[in-house]
Amino acid sequence: MSRLNLLLSPLIHLKKKSEVAKGQGKPESDRTKAIDQVQEQIGKQVADILSWVSTCSSSFLEFEKQLIPKVHELGRLFILLFLWIREENWQRNHAELENI
Repeated sequence: MSRLNLLLSPLIHLKKKSEVAKGQGKPESDRTKAIDQVQEQIGKQVADILSWVSTCSSSFLEFEKQLIPKVHELGRLFILLFLWIREENWQRNHAELENI
């Protein structure tokens, strides 16, 4: 699976753009829940990394090797959060397209 597919896999269930543009995508409450879930995942990931850094006794090289995938995962979550918030804002600002 490509990196882009991994990044967007939580969004794959969204309907076609034309359906989303007509307001037929995820309801606002589902988008809000998704945003909340991603924010919780980010908080948990940061807490986990902080805990791991505090207790890590590896060499710097090993620490760095282990840190890189953790930072990539955190970055993926931030991008996902950005996309969900952008979708939420777009839906809110384009509600008038719902009746077209």
